[in-house]
This record gives sequence, C-alpha cells and structure tokens, in this order.
Amino acid sequence: MLRQFLTTASYVPETIITTLQSIKKKGQRAEIGDISKMIKVLLPRLHHSFLCLDALDELESRTRFTLLKALRTEFGSARIFLTGRPHIEPEVNEALPTQLDSMHIEANEGDIRGFLIHEIEEDMNINPDDMNEQLREEILEAIIGKAGGMYVLYFFIHILFLKYIRLVSLRL
Repeated sequence: MLRQFLTTASYVPETIITTLQSIKKKGQRAEIGDISKMIKVLLPRLHHSFLCLDALDELESRTRFTLLKALRTEFGSARIFLTGRPHIEPEVNEALPTQLDSMHIEANEGDIRGFLIHEIEEDMNINPDDMNEQLREEILEAIIGKAGGMYVLYFFIHILFLKYIRLVSLRL
C-alpha cells in the first residue's frame, strides 16, 4: 500500500525518503511499524486516498484483526473499500466504528456462464482453431464449478488473468 501511495504522491516528504534509504542501506525490508509511520506522514498530504482490499475473509483471523485495527487508526482520511464473504461482516463492523455501507454481491451460475460464453465466443471469432466444443464445455464446467460462492470482483479478475495467461502462452 505504501508503494502505491508513494507512486501517486506529488511530493514525498524527506522523512520518508530518509527512512527508506536507511532501510535499503541496511539491506533489510521495511517493518510494519516503519510502513505504518510513513503512511501516517503521507496520507494527509494526498488529495484523495482510496484503499481497495479484496478477499478480507481469506486472511488468518489474527492478521485480519491487525489490519482492521490499522485501518481504523492509521488510515482515517482514506476511503476504504473491502470485499469478503458475509461471515466477517460483524467483525468488520465491530473493528471499524463508523457507519459502513455494505452490499451483498454474488455471481450466480447463469451470470458466470453468460460471461464465459461471451468471452469464449469472442476469442473463437479471432482464433477459431484454438478451441473445439469439448474444450469449451470443459472450460465452462471447470470455472463454474470453482466459482461457487466466489465474489464477483475476484471472479472477473480470475477470468481476465486466465485470458492474459492464454495470450502470453500463445505468443511463446
């Protein structure tokens, strides 16, 4: 997160530069405490800051608690978008005392199938010899089977990643 904030900042305070240089000189990696301090210095200087944390439920509960505590104490001016399965909502509501807007979004099998068929047909129009009907059905069933209960954002990232891998492998 610090790296992303630093790349968008129009000005990086000297204290952050000094801290990063010192860590690099020692051949170490930044500790969470160092990162937290640098974020505290940097965030107020950013016009807008947004955090998007996906799949919060996949973190180990102790790590999730630490992250949520940091979001409450370290990222006060940031706009935060979290995704996770519904069972962690009470934990998030308890950790972040402000009023949260939440929305339950889950892809259903029909939506997933429609999206995949569209993407496969688009690819087949460009490269008709790359796939036959059997492969098409195997892909549909494999991805739909694994997507049960998966949230929409992760699903679409996963599909686009698979499409990118396919393009790279075709180039090799």
